[in-house]
Amino acid sequence: MKKIVISFVILFSIFLVVGFTTNKGSYKPGTYYGYDIDISNKFENEARATVYIDDKGIIKSVSLDTTYPISHLMYNTTWYEYLEKIENDVIKNQNTNSLEKNNILYKALNQALKKAKK
Repeated sequence: MKKIVISFVILFSIFLVVGFTTNKGSYKPGTYYGYDIDISNKFENEARATVYIDDKGIIKSVSLDTTYPISHLMYNTTWYEYLEKIENDVIKNQNTNSLEKNNILYKALNQALKKAKK
């Protein structure tokens, strides 16, 4: 009987610790915007990022928009698919570490996330 009670207490303790622990993100709740311009080959391209952070500080949505030509291909995918992959990676990883550091999408996203930092 003593073993059952001890087992129950241990299981209940684990449940309390795990069950009531909340994931807290690194950001302030809200919607944040970032923007960057890239001028190359006499063309001006713009990137805009919108990032939504929930009440727990977790990135819940990312929206990217650019003025790059629609037919532009990146890594054998359409531009829209490329943007969607970046958006999903940022949500999954909760950061921009998977992006190339010099492109305007990275800069626009980081601008938005810098505003959201706690």
